Amino acid sequence: MQVTGLDANPAMLPAAQQYVPSGIFQEGEAEKLPFPDGAFDLVFMGLLLHETNDAQAVLSEAHRVAHRRLAILEWPDEDQPVGPPRQHRLPVEKINTLARQAGFKGVKQVRLETLVLYLLDI
Repeated sequence: MQVTGLDANPAMLPAAQQYVPSGIFQEGEAEKLPFPDGAFDLVFMGLLLHETNDAQAVLSEAHRVAHRRLAILEWPDEDQPVGPPRQHRLPVEKINTLARQAGFKGVKQVRLETLVLYLLDI
């Protein structure tokens, strides 16, 4: 298994490399992924979607480079003592709509203790 990572903040790349020494990490933006179509079986976005300026572009790019599935870890749209303010969180309906518009066929939600994992199928 090969791991490839991307972060807009170059200061985060050494931390990623420390946790996954065999991974390949580079600077880049989720709105314009520097990878060919269908390059990955799985694309994973961890606490990213609510931070982007163009969530539709991010999901469209993920759909383009994912061969099988996109997994999104996000904060639920509810008040919590941890995480970003509620107004920065994405409602599930918004994620479902954006996913369909990007071309994903299905969205499954897995509720975790303080987060939600969304599994989007190609």
